Amino acid sequence: MERVGVTCAEYDRCVRFSPTRLIFAAMALAATGATPALGAIGDVTDFTSKIPTDSFVHSLAAAPDGSIWVGETSTSPGSQTASRTRSAAVRKRSHGSSAPYARIGRLAPNGTMRLTSAGQPAYSTPTGVAWVGGALWASISRGGSQTSVAVRLAPTGEVEQTIALPAAHTEGIAEGPDGKPWAYLYNAPDGVARVDPGAGTATAVPGSPASLHVTNTGTPAVLGRGLFMYVTTAVQDSIATISASGVVGSIGTGAGSNPMAAATGPDGSLWWTPNGAQSGTVVRQAAAGAAGQPIVMPAGTTGYGLVVAPDGAAWVLTEDTKIVRVTPGGGASSFTTPVVGRAAVIGADGNVWVAQYPRGLFRVLSGVTPANTAPPLLSGRVEAGQTLTAGNGEWKYMPSSYAYTWQQCASTDPNSCANVAGSGAAGSSYVVPGSALLRGAGMRVLVTATNANGTSAAAASNIVTADSPPSNRIVLGKSIRRGYVISTKVTVPGPGDIQQFGTVPGTARATENARRKKPKPVTACKPKLARMQAPGTRVITCSLSKKVRAMLATRGVTVTLSTTFVPSGGTRATVTRKVKVPKIAPKR
Repeated sequence: MERVGVTCAEYDRCVRFSPTRLIFAAMALAATGATPALGAIGDVTDFTSKIPTDSFVHSLAAAPDGSIWVGETSTSPGSQTASRTRSAAVRKRSHGSSAPYARIGRLAPNGTMRLTSAGQPAYSTPTGVAWVGGALWASISRGGSQTSVAVRLAPTGEVEQTIALPAAHTEGIAEGPDGKPWAYLYNAPDGVARVDPGAGTATAVPGSPASLHVTNTGTPAVLGRGLFMYVTTAVQDSIATISASGVVGSIGTGAGSNPMAAATGPDGSLWWTPNGAQSGTVVRQAAAGAAGQPIVMPAGTTGYGLVVAPDGAAWVLTEDTKIVRVTPGGGASSFTTPVVGRAAVIGADGNVWVAQYPRGLFRVLSGVTPANTAPPLLSGRVEAGQTLTAGNGEWKYMPSSYAYTWQQCASTDPNSCANVAGSGAAGSSYVVPGSALLRGAGMRVLVTATNANGTSAAAASNIVTADSPPSNRIVLGKSIRRGYVISTKVTVPGPGDIQQFGTVPGTARATENARRKKPKPVTACKPKLARMQAPGTRVITCSLSKKVRAMLATRGVTVTLSTTFVPSGGTRATVTRKVKVPKIAPKR
């Protein structure tokens, strides 16, 4: 594969700043079963061409589906004329004006960019964006009216809810310890407000210190240890904390440390960047109450923002064109980037995404390979001529391809398994040979997943034998709500029937003798049947009933989804899941 005039063999380290089109070409190769080219830690891919040239980038967020959301403003005359969310009168007034307009951009995993205005007036700035509770939230300062709002957007970019914040300006937004959006307030008596999507209100947390200008620090907040943590302007030697119940506290960082940003690691460690006597280092606190461990960064680099990757390494934004990777053990490596980063997030792919002001978007490879979260499912029976079919299992960090190693087992003991030789044992299915196996012997498959960083460790499937009954295991993917429709990915190990229905709790009513009967559940969606002819994944939708829609006009509800799978010739299995649906104002 050729990149910037340099020829690179598969798995070799190629030059940084790889063109975006080649990254997506590698994804296309993976989809056809070809081996994708792998990159080295620190390799940078430039996605700036996906951002309109009239944009000023302010904030960055990562969604679970692999998309990257960018909060930006536009100053081009008539930049909002294509927006369906603005009235004709507003479009007419905006034509020929150079006033900034807020826009939210979504960069999809396939490389396409979609923009929405988020329904905001002139002189509005998206100071922060964050993925919270299955939706994209943006904090927006309306400079013209001296008001600020929190806006929830559907994955399609449509505005679902707008909630007024108790301050003239907002500094950013993040997920709080209660799983709801918390917004930073600028020049307000209290520095943080909790947003309640169900009630449609936002309330300041009493006594919360004023936040630092988060769009300049790269990390608006960090959620860890059951606390909402952020750096402040009022106190220069600690990191402010707020518990889910609203108790305000702090974590000491040392006199004159002046922390600029903070983040927690997957092991519960706390990382922060000092701007005082310890400038030029990044500090790691291994556990609550432990002393901080200053780690010296390369000479001439001063950190101000940071994020922590899934492998525990911190990535520090610096004041020049370098991003520094620091391991928990204290090793530090710097990588040159095209520009000075303004904000950074860890994407669903496990990589570091960096935004640059006024315009820039880059992906930095972190070295994080796919991680298995649910083992592969193997279906079929070990009988001559029968086909065994392997599922991939569930993986994090966005694999682009999979590889399979088939094993023959002397029994159902995993330690008795050994690789099967031959070209027929390399794909996701395997035809059992007539003379290779005896009754009682078993088969399993090892699956590895590959993304842009490399290949994972192998994940082992279940062992099937000649006596194995059809598996009835159900694997539920994420449930995504768009308006009044909830979509859930359901993966099954073989042919059979999938059925799903939903309910919400009913309301108890008093009887004649003043006692309350146990309320009957209200049907949220009627049973829906899907017939599977082979192992695979099917998207099942739950369209909320009129009764539930009426409830949502006044309050949020919790929908219980019951998903049943009956394998052909097997036993029924049911999995339940609760999905919170916030209040939805009816369209007028």
